[in-house]
Amino acid sequence: MIKTKNILVVDDDDVIRLACELTLKNEGMTVDTAENGKVGIEKLKSKNYDLILLDLMMPEMQGADFLEFVRQYDENIIVIVITGFATIESAVETLKKGAYDYLPKPFTPEELRKVVHKGMERRKLLIERESLHRERQVNLERIAAQKTRMAAIINCMGEGLIAIDTDGNLLLKNAVACELLGIKESDESGQQIKGYLNNEELENWIIEIIEKKKYPKRRFHKEIIFDQEKNKVYSVTLAPVKEKEKSVAGLVLVITDISEERKFEQMKAEFRKLVAVVAHELKAPINAIEGYLDLILKGYVKEKPEKEREYLERSRDKAEKLRSLIEDLLSLTSIES
Repeated sequence: MIKTKNILVVDDDDVIRLACELTLKNEGMTVDTAENGKVGIEKLKSKNYDLILLDLMMPEMQGADFLEFVRQYDENIIVIVITGFATIESAVETLKKGAYDYLPKPFTPEELRKVVHKGMERRKLLIERESLHRERQVNLERIAAQKTRMAAIINCMGEGLIAIDTDGNLLLKNAVACELLGIKESDESGQQIKGYLNNEELENWIIEIIEKKKYPKRRFHKEIIFDQEKNKVYSVTLAPVKEKEKSVAGLVLVITDISEERKFEQMKAEFRKLVAVVAHELKAPINAIEGYLDLILKGYVKEKPEKEREYLERSRDKAEKLRSLIEDLLSLTSIES
């Protein structure tokens, strides 16, 4: 929006300068004048002008040279050429050099007002266009900065992350995802996931969701065996990406290597089985020893020394079996460590 309309009249004719100044001031415009191109350049450098009325034929500096300077100085300034040597050739030439319009002398105040108002409308459009361009550049720079920050954050994640659109194209991947899935970081976006993620179960799962549009309302977890031989197990968390209209724009998957956790759980399960076996093996001789000693202590074999000796020998045998079992366990523990 142009609040103050600043006009510069560059003409060596005093009458033309005065006539233009009076006519345009009555239109609420601010008007400055210059008797030649050199003075016009000095004024141009000291103030922001919206429109210049320029005579082609002037001493010291020709209007064509002044026009060329203006185009290099600020291409959004509107230049209207006024001259008494009007020919079709000169009009075409000035328009080629960047003039907005051409007004032959003599002209009426109404003709002047009309061409200047038309030029100011053009000036307004140019300023708005430049403002929109600057705004777009700022927005693009802001978006680029946000994308850079987001990429840095995503690549710092300890989990793998991939984003997929509703056509099954890979939009985004971080370094961990590339390492886990065995894909190249340098690969461009837009790859079809079928045959690209190096795991048929994972690919088919995603494709089925997309093709049947069975998008989960919330996060959904799934464990996938990625490499049977290497016991590689991944936990995959899948979540839909929704737009403002709540329609699904794509899917985000977070991939975590849980191979060590599953290996540890398997070891715990095996250890629990071992404990159960050991407990059973220990329980039998202990029960026997307790039984023999209980008979002796309660005096059931008091009158039968040979029976008492038999029970004691049996208890000793069971104790030796216990010691042997404990030594075997200690030996096994030593091997495992």
